[in-house]
Amino acid sequence: MSQYEDSVSKAFGAGEGDMSGLAVGFILMGTVMMMLLGCFQVIVGLSALIDDTFYQIRAGYSLDMDVTVWGWLHIVGGIVLMVVSVALIGGSSIARLVAIACVALSAIWNFYSIPYHPVWSIIMLVLCFGVLWALIAHGREFGEAMTESEGPER
Repeated sequence: MSQYEDSVSKAFGAGEGDMSGLAVGFILMGTVMMMLLGCFQVIVGLSALIDDTFYQIRAGYSLDMDVTVWGWLHIVGGIVLMVVSVALIGGSSIARLVAIACVALSAIWNFYSIPYHPVWSIIMLVLCFGVLWALIAHGREFGEAMTESEGPER
């Protein structure tokens, strides 16, 4: 296993202590993407609240709910995603676990909206999977880097 880790470090031109710099970059990218996901969810929710005909309920579709409820759930979910993305900057492992859960729920929610707007939903799913990958693959290194950067208290 250590042989593989050395090859990854060498492939990115990083020394032994520099791998967390790469992880910090991935997590910051994931955090920005998560903030964008939250903004997009709020926009989708507002569009459902402003124009009730924007989302047409399809007959026989398993998710049968009012468009207003759909819009409010998107708005609340988007705000939660944005708050969690800000909390993730602190490097806490609890914030990382909450972020993973929120993004996974966002992915499921966007999967349900594929029949309404397929292209938009698939773009959102790809963003969700990118954020999940960054959080799962490099989250621990990000937490360690953030706690190291705080330094000792004086």
